[in-house]
Amino acid sequence: MKAFWAFLALLGLTGCTAVSPVTWKERVERKPAQIIPQLHYEEQGTGETLLLLHGLGESSFTWRYLVDDLAKQYRVISLDMKGFGKSPKPRDGRYSIYDQAIVVKQFIEQQQLDKFTLVGHSLGGGVALALTLMAEQETWDIERLVLIDAAAYKQNLPSMLRDLSKPVVGDIGIYVVSPTKQAKQAYKFSFYNDMKIPSEGVKEYARNLLRPRSRYVFLQSTKQLIPEDIEAVSQQYAQIQQPTLIIWGYHDVVIHRRNAKRLHNDLTNSTLKLIRDAGHMPQEETPKQVFALITDWLSKQ
Repeated sequence: MKAFWAFLALLGLTGCTAVSPVTWKERVERKPAQIIPQLHYEEQGTGETLLLLHGLGESSFTWRYLVDDLAKQYRVISLDMKGFGKSPKPRDGRYSIYDQAIVVKQFIEQQQLDKFTLVGHSLGGGVALALTLMAEQETWDIERLVLIDAAAYKQNLPSMLRDLSKPVVGDIGIYVVSPTKQAKQAYKFSFYNDMKIPSEGVKEYARNLLRPRSRYVFLQSTKQLIPEDIEAVSQQYAQIQQPTLIIWGYHDVVIHRRNAKRLHNDLTNSTLKLIRDAGHMPQEETPKQVFALITDWLSKQ
């Protein structure tokens, strides 16, 4: 019994590593010291560059149904963001959208990218928006944005993430519940049609959760998912002039489609496309439709 309570105490401590409030001022303007890891990425094709950013708990694996075909026309770089997939997972408490944008910014500079289209899903969409706001003073150029069910505004988290964001409860849950069960539950939240849930996806994301520090990263990312000043920062979206394609699953219960319409209104140079038979992960649930929407839109820009 003593060992059990000691285990709970340890779990409680692992969730208390955030170093500062999750605000633009604290995480971006003050430029705090941060471990900037060498990120894992995969690259295919030649031509105009597409930089792909995945969502929470995902990795570059989420783009597997798209990259081969996209690479026939474009240079495609799919990134494992800090803490996810095969990228390093420092225990530094910096896993907010803003922190991720800073690390992706460093990656862009390391790879000497000049002009590119930024494609972001969910958390990656929020990172893409933050990075675009940062990019005004940079030498590189984000030419276009593709935002898929993007995290952009303050919202109520779905019950699964809400539980994980609670002190102690989330820490216990993520370590006690099997990775396979967690991956299946995440897919059920994210897919409209459970019959389409890919077994290889469940296996891959369960495997990712078993990587050292992966569950720590997932907890930190969940607890920092919605910046405290997101409503103020979202007022700046109107400044974004890049042509933007917004793709949204009509039945998304993670980030409701009302956010798609709000984002479309805030981004004055945007096009909105709803996919009727998809939930939160259309790039995996309806990849052919997503591919067609992206390539058709890019060809007209």
